[in-house]
Amino acid sequence: MINIAAFFSFATTYLEKYVGFWAAYLLPTCVLCIAFLHLIVWNKHLGTLTIIRKQTLALTFQVKRPPQGSVLLQAAQIISLAIRSRHRFKAANPSYQQMHYSQMPPWTAESLTEVQRSLKTCRVILCFAIYYLCYFQILSNIISQAGQMETHGIPTDTFSCLNPIFCVIFIPTFQKILYPFLNQRHIHFGPITRMSVGFLFVAFAMAYTAITQHIIYTHGPCYSHPLTCPAGKISNNQHRPNDINVWIQLPSHILLSIGEIFGLGSLGEHAYAEAPADIKVVLQSFCQLTGALGASLAIALSPLCEDPWLVVVYATYAGFAGVVGLVFWAVFRRCDIRETAREGDRQEYDEMRVWWEMGHNVAIDDQLTEVERT
Repeated sequence: MINIAAFFSFATTYLEKYVGFWAAYLLPTCVLCIAFLHLIVWNKHLGTLTIIRKQTLALTFQVKRPPQGSVLLQAAQIISLAIRSRHRFKAANPSYQQMHYSQMPPWTAESLTEVQRSLKTCRVILCFAIYYLCYFQILSNIISQAGQMETHGIPTDTFSCLNPIFCVIFIPTFQKILYPFLNQRHIHFGPITRMSVGFLFVAFAMAYTAITQHIIYTHGPCYSHPLTCPAGKISNNQHRPNDINVWIQLPSHILLSIGEIFGLGSLGEHAYAEAPADIKVVLQSFCQLTGALGASLAIALSPLCEDPWLVVVYATYAGFAGVVGLVFWAVFRRCDIRETAREGDRQEYDEMRVWWEMGHNVAIDDQLTEVERT
């Protein structure tokens, strides 16, 4: 849905060019107002889940949780106590505190385990700072790169909108073709492996962007100083771009889209699956914080992003992403092994459950039939 909503970006770029900035900002404002009204009107229905069995019986479950206290304070207390105890989480265990200090902390052993699991997941999320550094080039330097080529009247901001189009194309393609193909051959393509592949695709995208920049530098009229040389000057405020078609940039957007699917999509899946129920939102927020860290790195390195050094900059980003992706897989691949074991346990449990139900004649469908009769 996020990628489908991003199609409005096409309209905003043309509104900005042919109408003005006020119209470009008015369109997303109206869309946000519609979404806000939808939340108000349908608020009471957003927290229910209805399951219909045999087209006669509908079971409705309330899945909206009531407001609860923040778990951040308790997690901070656990981490602080572990740090003071020489980074030993064992010291934060309630039984340990009761035995050695005769005091009972306000958390349980289960809460301690949840915090430990969350911190392990945060290590995975933190590695995406370099990923975001490369990915955010699509919103900055790659747009500037498009302005150095012949756009034939297309706004340069429009090319960043190609990313959601390719995501909408590739996501169902992977779900319907790639993933079933791998499952049929018993090839486990877990979240960590997918994220590592996402790093590599982003690295390939940065490498291709470096090649594109090199091609720009080999074409006139301004060569390695696009839009600045006297030979390309048209008027006092305008310069002619280098003689190369902007669509040569298309593979960069395709590679970044595939990297987003494998990288960011799998990151959200892994963070949601590994996080305890009370800390899921916190870890999702930490993902956004890592994105902010990547954006901060991009801002810090922006003084280096000038002609004629952009080829070196993109090649360096590609090297960083490739190395981090390989190290990431080497360090965290055991998480995929544990995920495979959990899936095997769930499958074995389902098989045993079906066998038990068939042997004792207490299948769920029979229970529902009995409820319907009453």
